[in-house]
Amino acid sequence: MKNSIIVSVLVALIVIAAGAGVLFYTNESMNYISTEEAKVQGDISTVTATVNGTIKEWNIKNNQELKKGDVIASIQSADPAGTVVQVVAPADGTVLQSKGAVGQVVAAGTPLAMTTPLAQLYVTANIEETDLQDIKVGADVKVMVDAFSGNEFSGKVEEVGEATTSIFSMLPGNNASGNYTKVVQKVPVKISLDGGDKLIPGLNATVKISR
Repeated sequence: MKNSIIVSVLVALIVIAAGAGVLFYTNESMNYISTEEAKVQGDISTVTATVNGTIKEWNIKNNQELKKGDVIASIQSADPAGTVVQVVAPADGTVLQSKGAVGQVVAAGTPLAMTTPLAQLYVTANIEETDLQDIKVGADVKVMVDAFSGNEFSGKVEEVGEATTSIFSMLPGNNASGNYTKVVQKVPVKISLDGGDKLIPGLNATVKISR
């Protein structure tokens, strides 16, 4: 008798747990569109050498804050006049990568540094085409970043892409057999962040977009 009571209790607990799980999943799917295919990104500027020549002055290092117009480097041109040309920051931002050094010989167009405004990072999430009708600009978003487990960042849908991610593929699929297989396409959605001072470009994220 005692054993049958214990079994009945265990069965009841399993049924309750399963019901709670189904209820949670149903609530989540009804209220949110979720995806783990998301990344933290920023508008990255690449600073390049403006002339052929030798770097005579190098003023930056990684993680340094820059203002638009700050002098990054001076390059002495290889032309007979030997004119010294200044390379300046194209926009406000933080130095992600500093690749130049005094004495380095460079050609016009050589990448010297990469910068991005860390205070203006955003998340790009790839959303399945079947969910697009429920995505609205301005909708609230919950953002979970893998690098900061347990922390939740808030944001809003800022922009819905005008083309699928496959359109931008460098090597689109080529079906030589002539048979067409339908594949669910994904559309990039840009999500602005409220705060997120800890974040850096490239981190993986999971998002929940309110329907």
